[in-house]
Formats: sequence, C-alpha cells, structure tokens
Amino acid sequence: MVTRYEHRLFNFILRRVNCDADAEDIVQEAFLRAWQSIDRYDPTWEFSTWLYTIARRLAANELAAARRRARLQPMTGADARSTDPAQIVADRESQTNLWTIAQRALNPDQQSALWLRYAEQMSVRDIANILGRTQVSVRVLMFRARKALANEMTRSSGISQSVRIKPPSLPEPKLPTARVVGGLR
Repeated sequence: MVTRYEHRLFNFILRRVNCDADAEDIVQEAFLRAWQSIDRYDPTWEFSTWLYTIARRLAANELAAARRRARLQPMTGADARSTDPAQIVADRESQTNLWTIAQRALNPDQQSALWLRYAEQMSVRDIANILGRTQVSVRVLMFRARKALANEMTRSSGISQSVRIKPPSLPEPKLPTARVVGGLR
C-alpha cells in the first residue's frame, strides 16, 4: 500500500502545505490512520479516493494549526527571506513552474482538483469524493481554476488580454439567385 501510493500522495499533499517535512508527516499519518481504520473502508470506492480523502483532511488540519501558531508567534529576523544566491536562483526558477503559479493564484480546493485531475489522472467522480463535493461542483471548480490560472499566467507574462488577433476576413457569401416561376419572383 505504501509503495504504491507514497510518492503520489506526497506530491498531492506537498501542493497544499508547501513544506517537505510537513508533507512527509501528513503522508505517514494518513497511512497510519488508513491502516487503523481499514475496517471502515468501503470497497465500492477506489482505495486511492479513500486514502486521498484522509490525507486532504489531515493537511487541512495542519494548515489550520499552522495559522493558529503563526498568529500567536511574532515574526523575527530569522523568519526573513534567505539571501543565499542558490536559494534566489531556485526561487526564480520555481516562479515559472506551473504548479507554483497555481499555488499563488488558486485556493487549496482548486489546486487539489487540478492536481488530482491532471497529475494523478483521477476521474471527476473520485475527485468529488476526495473533496467532499458533487461532480458538478468539481467541474465548476476546475473550470474556474483553469480560468484563474490562465488569467494569472497572462497577467504575469505581461500580455494584455485586450490584445486579440483579428480573425481573417471571409469573402461575402454568394446568395442564390431567385428563379422565376410562373412569372412570379
């Protein structure tokens, strides 16, 4: 079970928490909870759907706890951005990464829906079960996410959306000539 899902689940969770160590902890906890609750697994659903649902909920709990901790702790100089040149280059490269742009432009559910669909090749039905939504809601979520992502990519590339390519002009269609029937037109 771990060998089959570990890397995919880690990548899914990493998109939500943005920290390798936290993602590893959440993945490990998800496998542990799945093992402890295996008797509650419903075999009518894909196992991956159940596992991803557990992991997504754990990630949401971790993010909420991190926000609470951040509100309680004041920022210090150690929290400032790194001035290491290698880190700066890595940051610049990651800015062009599609998933990095998605993290910046999309909410967590939109990111998850797109990740599960395109990186994990899951069906809309499975995504709906993982996110606790209807299939229609997931389709709308993915549509809005793709639109927001396209807008962000257009905005960050500096291309104006008002600049459009003029379609080629088409020749006037020829209308059939009316035939004279019985002297009437």
